Amino acid sequence: AEGRADVAVEAVEKLEERSIVAEERAKEAGQRRLAEEERATHWENRAVATEERASQWERRVEAVERQVAAAEDEAHNLQDNLSASEAKLTDVEVKLTEAEHKLTEADAKLYAAEVKLAESDAKWCAEAEHELTESDAQLCAAHAAAATNEAALQSTIDT
Repeated sequence: AEGRADVAVEAVEKLEERSIVAEERAKEAGQRRLAEEERATHWENRAVATEERASQWERRVEAVERQVAAAEDEAHNLQDNLSASEAKLTDVEVKLTEAEHKLTEADAKLYAAEVKLAESDAKWCAEAEHELTESDAQLCAAHAAAATNEAALQSTIDT
């Protein structure tokens, strides 16, 4: 019975040793589990932070996209305004060309009128000079006739 008791004591001691080893392993496993949970929490926190940063970047991208769309709209408006201005400029250039053509025609007509006026003035001056010469001749003849008449009248008065 003593042998059995010794075997039983040894078995109990082995069980106690195993129990102590099991408790140590359980503690280590618990510590590893806590460490794993801490790492998991750490990675979860990093994931949340990364999601938040991604969300911020998405909002920034959306804001930039809105700005780009607004800039494109403004560019289209400016292009439309430029096209309208170019069309107006073309119209003005056409009207200017037409006005220059009309001015050239008016200048030509004015020059022709000046030539006709000069020709008319020359003709009138020649005619007037001719008539003046005839009038001077008639006046001289009238003076001569008057002098002759006066001399004849004086001679009649004297006799």
